Amino acid sequence: MNIARWSPLNGRARAELAYVAVSLPVAVAGFFYAWLTTVGGIVLGLVSFGPVLLAGALTGAWRLGAVHRWLAARLLGVMVTAFEGVPRRPGVGGWITSNLRDVAAWRTLIYLLLKGPLGIAEAMAALTTWGYGLAYLSHPLWRPAGPSPTEADGYPILIGDLPFDGWLRPFLNPVLGAAMLLAAPWAVRAVLLLDMALLRALLGPTASARRIRHLEETRTYAVEESAERLRRIERDLHDGAQVRLVTLAMHLGAAKERLAELPEVDPALEGLISGAHQNAKDALVELRSLVRGIHPPILDSGLEAALTTLAACGSVPYAFGSPCPSGPRR
Repeated sequence: MNIARWSPLNGRARAELAYVAVSLPVAVAGFFYAWLTTVGGIVLGLVSFGPVLLAGALTGAWRLGAVHRWLAARLLGVMVTAFEGVPRRPGVGGWITSNLRDVAAWRTLIYLLLKGPLGIAEAMAALTTWGYGLAYLSHPLWRPAGPSPTEADGYPILIGDLPFDGWLRPFLNPVLGAAMLLAAPWAVRAVLLLDMALLRALLGPTASARRIRHLEETRTYAVEESAERLRRIERDLHDGAQVRLVTLAMHLGAAKERLAELPEVDPALEGLISGAHQNAKDALVELRSLVRGIHPPILDSGLEAALTTLAACGSVPYAFGSPCPSGPRR
């Protein structure tokens, strides 16, 4: 039986305490940052500086959200994929508009406002349970048995019919402390469950974004599978049918040369062999063109280069353009 697994201060409990301790200053700083910038942006919204302040605040909120995701992944093993922002538009006006329309940044700002009180609650849960548990458990060491504690009117404090006097206190306090230490990891974990739920809901992708990502991954897998199948067909044609056609053309060419050396040759037979030789060479040319067309080397340079090359093969004048959309803001 693994005793360390059931210990109150096992590996998971230590990681959770480390997360509470490290994330508390980040949570408090993020709360004040989100509150001050939001209020400042609303107040300054009456003038031209409000949107600029809010746009910058949303960018900073995204960075703080990335710190929270990193802490959760590094200390708790909770992996939360970042929500991709809207594409950035060129120019200062485009930057402001893109930031203000970024739903992920606004969700991060809401998380920062909620994480501040939640981080304090996590710290209070850890300090209360672990601190009082250790204090009660070590009570006989720093508080020796003394006179019976009394209420304000001078009567002794009773637990049932028993007075809570000097001889009973050293036995009950350690028991209470041990119980609090056993419950401490679960108390901290209960608050962390709420924190992780908010982290996934506000700093992670939405359900629609997850479905879109799943579809993109499925499409990528299908495209890769199709490309692998085409490469296999190309390899089989190149190493199988093409080699046999080359051999057939060589044999027909050799037969044609042998016929030319004979003194008397049937013209019909010579015509059949010449036609078969020419058909074999034509089939070989077509097969090579087919093999090259399965995966043209120009595709390695991208679809734009391939389309430009394809358009250049035509005799009609053309003008080709391919505006590439900008990527995500971050």
